[in-house]
Amino acid sequence: MQIEQKEIYYLTGPDLRSIQNSSYLEIFKKEEIEVLYLDDPMDEFVLSSLNEYKEKKFISVEQANIDYLKKSSQKSKADEPEKDKVQEQQLNDLMGFMKLTLKDEVVDVIDSIRLVDSPACLVNAENAPSSHVQKLLKMMNKETLNTKKILEINLHNPIIMNLAKLYQRDPVSDTLKEMIRQLYENSLVAADGLIERPETMIKRIEKIMQTTSELLIKE
Repeated sequence: MQIEQKEIYYLTGPDLRSIQNSSYLEIFKKEEIEVLYLDDPMDEFVLSSLNEYKEKKFISVEQANIDYLKKSSQKSKADEPEKDKVQEQQLNDLMGFMKLTLKDEVVDVIDSIRLVDSPACLVNAENAPSSHVQKLLKMMNKETLNTKKILEINLHNPIIMNLAKLYQRDPVSDTLKEMIRQLYENSLVAADGLIERPETMIKRIEKIMQTTSELLIKE
């Protein structure tokens, strides 16, 4: 662990390959922050009982508010290309439109600090059970609250930047709305693991979305 780190981060999943390819790990890999990979169905229940180790709490990388990660990510901001005022306004307008489009599906749409390459991911609100635990409870026919998640988007991702331009061009575009919903469903699949290898399908669809949005901009 890094000296100033106050939590022990972990990520659960059906197998190590799926965990290793998770978009939730992007900022952790970039900042070289250690994460526990847990692929046994009971691992997270064990951690919830332990709660902490040597006065350091176990925190899922899916949790929405990670103070240490926010501070750490500031080091990376200097490496990111600056956005001009027009582009920044376009992205803010897009986030507002995404919130309206997905108002029945998500709690909020925010700028992500954890994503480096991927366009979007869904995270749980603080103190909510992780996606893996929610899925296990459903498998055991346990009643769970249908907790809405927060959609984090990567404002430096080409897909997001193209969607912002599309919104400026046609703010009532049905195609834009469908792309936003596909982006949300991609993130939902990655969070809930509805297919065996969601990362492969998601990357493919994201490539299609990027190409399509670029063609639409050129028209």
